[in-house]
Amino acid sequence: MEGLEDSGTEYIHHLYGHGSEHSCLYTQIYQTAPELHDGPRIHWTFSVWLDAGWRKGLELTEESAQIGIPKIWAEFSAHDQRFTLKLFKQLEVSSPDGVTAKVLNAACAAYIEGRLGLLKDGDGPEACVHALDYGFWMALGVRGLIPEPLEADEPTNPPTTAQ
Repeated sequence: MEGLEDSGTEYIHHLYGHGSEHSCLYTQIYQTAPELHDGPRIHWTFSVWLDAGWRKGLELTEESAQIGIPKIWAEFSAHDQRFTLKLFKQLEVSSPDGVTAKVLNAACAAYIEGRLGLLKDGDGPEACVHALDYGFWMALGVRGLIPEPLEADEPTNPPTTAQ
């Protein structure tokens, strides 16, 4: 276990690129969410990471969203932006009376399984970090804080989230 204290952060940097806006945000969530790790022991549990992302998206102040979300959103290609909006619309349709934890878990599991083909048991680093990402963006969607997609279909940076 020694030397693993930063492995969650390192994995986030591996998936999202060191220094990217996504990487910085998810690292901050990881470092400040005690349910995700206990010292060097990381709790690679899909539903825990999904909940942490969802909660952070709901807790984000409007002022912080206006400052930070456009920078993060700009890292997506127009295709990735439209896909994120599509995922949110699917979530809205599946939960017309409000998003419940059960619906959120099922929608995220379907997304991750379709994208990564991973969810044997639902847990593991890649599934968990993508669940954090999904929960965060879906919470922003519920709050009406997802920006409009870019017009062009040219990527501004490599894809980094829900695809």
